[in-house]
Amino acid sequence: MKRLKLNDLYRWKTKSSRKPLIVNGARQVGKTFLLKEFARDQFAKSHYINFEEQISLRKIFEQDLTPEVLLRDLALTLGTTINPETDLIIFDEVQACPRALTSLKYFAEKSRAYYLCAAGSLLGLALSDESFPVGLVDFLDLHPLSFVEFLLAFERHDLISCIESEDWSRQISPAVHEAIWNYLKIFITIGGLPEVVARYIEQSSNQAQALFNARETQKYLLGAYERDIAKHAGKINAMHIYRVFHSIAAQLGKNITDSVQRFRFRGVIPGAGNYQRLSGPIDWLQKAGLAYKVSIVEHSKIPLLSHAKENIFKLYLIDTGLLGAMAEISPQAMFDFSIGSYKGFLAENFVAQELITSGHSALFGWQQNDAEIEFLIHGTHEVVPIEVKSAAHFRARSFESYVKRYDPSVGYILSGKDTFRNLKEEKIIQMPLYRASYIPPYPN
Repeated sequence: MKRLKLNDLYRWKTKSSRKPLIVNGARQVGKTFLLKEFARDQFAKSHYINFEEQISLRKIFEQDLTPEVLLRDLALTLGTTINPETDLIIFDEVQACPRALTSLKYFAEKSRAYYLCAAGSLLGLALSDESFPVGLVDFLDLHPLSFVEFLLAFERHDLISCIESEDWSRQISPAVHEAIWNYLKIFITIGGLPEVVARYIEQSSNQAQALFNARETQKYLLGAYERDIAKHAGKINAMHIYRVFHSIAAQLGKNITDSVQRFRFRGVIPGAGNYQRLSGPIDWLQKAGLAYKVSIVEHSKIPLLSHAKENIFKLYLIDTGLLGAMAEISPQAMFDFSIGSYKGFLAENFVAQELITSGHSALFGWQQNDAEIEFLIHGTHEVVPIEVKSAAHFRARSFESYVKRYDPSVGYILSGKDTFRNLKEEKIIQMPLYRASYIPPYPN
């Protein structure tokens, strides 16, 4: 599977100010695969060290952390030669060896010419602040596959070209729209975790079997996440985190309208009915990359954060496929979009994933009286609204209310329609849902 983040790795390799690189991301999003693919593509030789599997290598980091000494001892132990100026060095599952993470500080201070990447599960959560080389590493955030990467896995470059079209004045071909929409429904159903996608592709000629394989893998990965929570959070905290994690799907399932409602605290953890009691588990899930928090504001003005209240927000999951599995919606029902109010919820979760994956680090929502806009992002000089509609036929009353109140110079309506349209003198852009990732981080 081709990951678009390879382009960021190529740029990192050529930076004159290059520091050791840490690949951030939840478990099972493909961090190891990405680094190994980078090694195969860009380096004649690489050295992969997994601190969970190769336990004996941890001893090397117990004494001297001088880069030259470390690489000498690693080479002797592995029975190889390491040329740090031409070879790629990969520290995987680095959370299992905190001293290896600390060593990145010395690589940054003394040996920046070296090509060194690190990755790990829940990186930064299980480690103390003293171990983390703050300011001395580069970061790369990795998420599950985006919809475009999903199409790349199926080698549908033709459909990607249609999605990327900048000709807003034309209507996309109904046949092309239907083909893209069919893949979108598959993507929303199985999600973008690489292992799930791979299992689906194995049996893609038999959709029923492929969907079954994907769901079985989703259940396995949910168990892996829960084991990770127990491993890193302690028994009591793990129980609370586990409850909050599952309550995201449960609360979204209670919606009777197309729009996701704010997260409710009551009933999630017995005896904890307010934000203060749940803030720790919610923050933990955010840092682990398993949940996305979207703060809700009443006033759409820059900076949005100054108008947000910490206890009023929406929560989305990392992946629509995992969400369907957690909510126990059958894959065929998800694919058929025969799930009532979940349609709007799934569309919103998909858009949140796409926006975050494409570089929008902070998402907000707007609610005032009965009107609401699903997402707000910062433009260069103003706030940019994004309305999400899962259906092809709708009236965006909330969007009309927002436009009257704030008169934005640019905004987006994402829907099931097959048209690219400019409204309000080419300021409000209506486009298909599957083009969400093409909303630029600073579109003004």
